[in-house]
Amino acid sequence: MGFLQWLTWVFVHSSESQRLIFCVAIWAIWGDRNNRLHNKGSKSGKEIARFVNSYISELDAVGKNYRETPITVKKWEKLVDRVVKINFDAAYEIGQKKSGYRSCG
Repeated sequence: MGFLQWLTWVFVHSSESQRLIFCVAIWAIWGDRNNRLHNKGSKSGKEIARFVNSYISELDAVGKNYRETPITVKKWEKLVDRVVKINFDAAYEIGQKKSGYRSCG
């Protein structure tokens, strides 16, 4: 089985949480490899595993806080002379995992 076939098999036969762990672990291992290449030190396997668990816990906490945060809308008010206001808006579509922004002066 080639690499792409193996990788596809891993994703097809894994749960969402297993895929998340897999991706974060690969990212952490790659980062550690780059650190070693550039003489910035390296981590042990246990340290990488702790990083992966900590990172996923942080993502979970962000997700929980995001859902609990109420959205407040403030009405625009005219500003005094010699002041410039730039409006900026951003959005994230969870289902499609896409973000966008808009700004206007």
